[in-house]
Parts: sequence; C-alpha cells; structure tokens
Amino acid sequence: MDDKKIIFSMVNVSKTIPPQRQILKNIYLSFFYGAKIGVLGLNGAGKSTLLKIIAGLDKSFQGEVVFSPGWTRNSRDRWCGAPAIPWATCRRSRSSTTVLP
Repeated sequence: MDDKKIIFSMVNVSKTIPPQRQILKNIYLSFFYGAKIGVLGLNGAGKSTLLKIIAGLDKSFQGEVVFSPGWTRNSRDRWCGAPAIPWATCRRSRSSTTVLP
C-alpha cells in the first residue's frame, strides 16, 4: 500500500449543540495510510466529539467526512470490529479481540 495515499478526510466539519455552544469549528483533517495520530486538548475541547464523528457514532454535524474507496467504517478486516477506534492494532484469539492503542 502506498504510504502517501490519503485514506480519510474531514472537510469544514463543525458541531454546535444547544443552546448555540460550538464544540468544533471548521475542522480540516486528513490521514495518510499507516499514519499514527494523537488527539490532544483541554477538557471540553471536543476531542471525544471529533473521534465520535470519525467513527460514525455522531452524525449530527456540518461538513463532510470522506473515506477513500475501500476504506469504510464497516470494514471488519481492516478495523477488526472496533469501529470506535479504527486506527487501533488488534490481536485476535479464539475467544476475544484485544484492541491495542
């Protein structure tokens, strides 16, 4: 796989909750194949909201979230059944799947 291929992008993503509290504002973000990422910020800065949008758990936002062809939230082979943390490494056994950061 080409490590310069962008597999995920967010374009102009914003999220506002009542009563007019803006959680995210105009986020532009792209991930290359194989990239390691981290999300840092103060309490209440929107880290969990950002990750929920990426994982597809929060669909009430403005803007665009795009996966490259062949990379979807529902690909169990690539994300080993852990949709909330798709970039994690997985270790499978007969009885369980362990998700490692």
